[in-house]
Amino acid sequence: MNEYEFKVIKTANDIEDICISYGICKILSDNRIKFKLKDNKSMYSIYTKEFDIQNDIFYNDFNIENVWNLNSGLNQKETVRALDDMNKFLSENIHDILEHLLNGKVLNYKKESAKGIGNCFYSLGVRASTFGKTLEISPIKKYLSFLGWIYGCSYCYKEKSFEITAILKPYNTDEIAKPFNFSYVDKETGDKKILTKIKKASEINMMSILYIETLKKYKMLSDEYSNVIFMQNIIAGQKPLYDKTTNIKIYKLSQKYLDDLLKKLTWSNVSEDVKDITARYVLNIDKYKEFSKLIKIYSKDGNSKINNDFKGEILSMYNEMIKKIYNDETINKIGKGFNRLLRDNKGFEIQTKLYNVANEKHLVKVLKMIIDLYSRNYKSAILNNDELNKLINTIEDKEYAKICSDAILSIGKVFIIIKK
Repeated sequence: MNEYEFKVIKTANDIEDICISYGICKILSDNRIKFKLKDNKSMYSIYTKEFDIQNDIFYNDFNIENVWNLNSGLNQKETVRALDDMNKFLSENIHDILEHLLNGKVLNYKKESAKGIGNCFYSLGVRASTFGKTLEISPIKKYLSFLGWIYGCSYCYKEKSFEITAILKPYNTDEIAKPFNFSYVDKETGDKKILTKIKKASEINMMSILYIETLKKYKMLSDEYSNVIFMQNIIAGQKPLYDKTTNIKIYKLSQKYLDDLLKKLTWSNVSEDVKDITARYVLNIDKYKEFSKLIKIYSKDGNSKINNDFKGEILSMYNEMIKKIYNDETINKIGKGFNRLLRDNKGFEIQTKLYNVANEKHLVKVLKMIIDLYSRNYKSAILNNDELNKLINTIEDKEYAKICSDAILSIGKVFIIIKK
């Protein structure tokens, strides 16, 4: 049997392209036609086995009772009208639309005003003009992307503050996965219901929770999807103001490490500083500078620790130089010695100096302080002269020195070995 390839040519608006692809997948899924959605760089391709487009496909109307993930860009009345328009257009034209996406059949529909639902933008100004007007697009794009948004997005908001809509960017999948959404159990019926209104959470904290919960929800997510895309709106007056789009790569992280991060983001006994830096780290997990900030905040907090079992998983995100420093035997000896001094209430001045290491000279001075203080208190040496000189000679530049100070701080104050 031959194969069909429905093509969605990529444009500058990746969100709209994804939503159009999801809209097609929704229609195929409603007709029990298996598909494979693949990112082919210049286009999103939806592959199926050959079928009779005219007789094997129908459009299933979308009912407003099933719609919960639209931002305040549309009110209830506008949503009903938009759904009616979408249902009417797609039911009347679905066969021609599929032929157009399959073999380029020419369709000439009058352009219509775009909606923010489906492309992330409510309206676009016209360049070289003093007047702004709503962008006009093909109704094929308008209604397929509207359908795909409803089918593939999750949504939550903080009253009178901000709204967040999330969607997954497909890589190679045969099933549309919707990002995590908050929920609660109805006390009267016992039914699980979707929760969109979040009372206490910062914007960045909410996004990081959604990211982690999405990774926890789908175990093989990184094999099928490449990114989580967050669309952020600021609630203002009758219509929200588009704020920004945040594109977070999906990584393979262990369930245990995800659970540990989630505790730091949600538990009531965790300080706001720790929650904030953890959220920023989660959304920039492959950037060492965020981990460096996290180490400093955790070490100051005192109650925030990282299980040493996660050390390898964390370091795998970074370059070989960083891994080499954190795994260096001499650095680990220094870190453990620093840890012993702290436990005996003798290393707090050193901790302050580690925060302020800015170059090679600063680091060497701190190293000698640790070695000297340790020797005077415990009558033994952490390092011999050869080990110290070898370590000093490996310090390449000020950046290297800063990472060494982070490693000593983390080994001495943040990473802990949990006895099993």
